[in-house]
Amino acid sequence: MTPMKNQNEEHATSVHFELHDQHSSSYQKYKNLTVGDRGFGSLLQYELLMSLCSGFPGALGFFLRSRFYKSLLKKSGKGVIWGRNITLRHAHKIEIGNGVAVNDYAVLDAYGGKNSGIHLKDQSLVSRSAVLNSKGGRIEIGNRTNIGMMSTIFSRDCVVKVGDDVLISAYCYLMGGGNHSIDRTDIPISLQGAECKGIEIKDNVWLGAGVRVMDGCSIGRDSVIGTNSFVNQNIPAFAIAAGSPAKIIKMRK
Repeated sequence: MTPMKNQNEEHATSVHFELHDQHSSSYQKYKNLTVGDRGFGSLLQYELLMSLCSGFPGALGFFLRSRFYKSLLKKSGKGVIWGRNITLRHAHKIEIGNGVAVNDYAVLDAYGGKNSGIHLKDQSLVSRSAVLNSKGGRIEIGNRTNIGMMSTIFSRDCVVKVGDDVLISAYCYLMGGGNHSIDRTDIPISLQGAECKGIEIKDNVWLGAGVRVMDGCSIGRDSVIGTNSFVNQNIPAFAIAAGSPAKIIKMRK
């Protein structure tokens, strides 16, 4: 995991400032949120490809997305499968490995500064309506890892790293960063900055449906976390843990 750091007010709330910046036009705000500080040509390319390919049904839609989406990305491997109506933000910061599958209505949002990004390694799967959202942070997903339906992985100014062969079941939530300071009462909490530590999930971990993993936690390899558990501390390798908060109930070795 990355070490904890205190973010200043402006950096920690950059989305808020961009949306409400009175000196920027609506066009500039939209461009910054979708393609970043790249030129008009990048925005035009993004708009054309999203409009023509995103919702196109059947085999032709699959072919169009597999053929043209890679031109938006930082890196794209071979044999990538793109579902319908996928949201891509700051696609030039997204890296996709070989044989990756991104299902319908998934969101890959790499908004943020130069350290922001998303990396899906070979044969990983992002299921239907799952969300990967890096707000100034980085999300790294290992080989053959499965991100379940409606799950969310969030990284704010830190690194969320998921290893190889990890099973993340439906409705899980990995919350990297975003622990707001509440020391001051003269300004809103959203403007007080946040502590960001990151999350690390080691190889061959299984998260049951509805698991929540909080910022600063690591889960050791070959561990199992029971359904609807709340993880707020480190879990060692080969452990079976469950509950809210999650406690070790058995060791696999």
